[in-house]
Amino acid sequence: MRALFALTGSRILLALRDPLAFLLYLLFPSLLVGILGLAFQGTWEAPTLTSFPISVLDETTAPKAEALARALQEALRAAEPSAPWSLAEGKGKDLSTALTLLRKEELGAVLVLRDGGNSLVVDAYLDERQPTQAAVVLSFLDAFQTLSSSSAAPQSAGALPIPLEVKETSLIPVGPFAYYTLAMGVMFSVFVAFGGAGRIVEDRNTSIFARISTYPVSKSSILAGYLLGNAFVIWLSLLLLLVVAELAFGVRWHGLGLLLVLAGMYALAWSGISLLLATIANDAAVLRMLGGFVGMAVGSISGSMYPLYLFPPSIAAAAHLLPNTWALEAMLNVAAGLPVASTWPAWIALTAYTVGSLALATQRLTRQGGA
Repeated sequence: MRALFALTGSRILLALRDPLAFLLYLLFPSLLVGILGLAFQGTWEAPTLTSFPISVLDETTAPKAEALARALQEALRAAEPSAPWSLAEGKGKDLSTALTLLRKEELGAVLVLRDGGNSLVVDAYLDERQPTQAAVVLSFLDAFQTLSSSSAAPQSAGALPIPLEVKETSLIPVGPFAYYTLAMGVMFSVFVAFGGAGRIVEDRNTSIFARISTYPVSKSSILAGYLLGNAFVIWLSLLLLLVVAELAFGVRWHGLGLLLVLAGMYALAWSGISLLLATIANDAAVLRMLGGFVGMAVGSISGSMYPLYLFPPSIAAAAHLLPNTWALEAMLNVAAGLPVASTWPAWIALTAYTVGSLALATQRLTRQGGA
């Protein structure tokens, strides 16, 4: 264990001792976030009641719940001429997309209608930045709830009245600056990972790796040391961005502890990938140069440069082959105050990347005789 900590510490010190790497991996992302912060200052206005779209996702299957869900949607549509909302057609076809649009303020509310045993459950996702809009939606649902449970409620198909249960979830504001802080951090992690892979290639080319392998240290400890050392540098770059955003621009990160743990898991995933890349490449300089192109390409389709909902569904689905997409979506969910359960797919995906890439790297190094 002492050998593992020593090797991990040496990797961290070597990474931070290089002035160019320190500037590129740690200071430049913070400078970019500072520029974005200045650009986005003054873009938040006081909440006002203006016309806003509502997305309704009907997931009911029970006949009575389906009937009440249809009645609710008809009531929402009938109220459109005099109400401040409009039903969003074609927007937010699934919950993930709808919540992204809600965070981007392209939707005012998301209503998910689902079975609740002997009741219809309405999960109302609302924007904390627009309390007036939220109050209007909840007031309407309360009035409909009272009507649906009264003797005056319509009795079509024998489905009504049945209880209507409203569960409110207010999303914590994730403004454009906070969004792009997380997005840029996730993208720049790729550059840091490729830099770490380049250092491993240099160790292999200068026989440092081979000499370490002669020490009384297990192969797994050597690889774990490289994995944890590179992961710490990646995690540090993400941490620095969050700190700069909070201290310099007043961003208040909800669930900061969970955000940092997620960042650590994401760092492990890309550190594992960097180990695998180091077993394939022979030229550290080429690998580092390639990191710029890969980082930009990955960032462009994983939500770092452009939100995923702007892409066709097939491209948005393919983007989930990348660890960046999972990490960014999970971090945004945490920052928006969504339940921890919403991050489980990301944990599974990032763990799979870490374990899979580490296993492949171990296999390749063993075959090459490098470990």
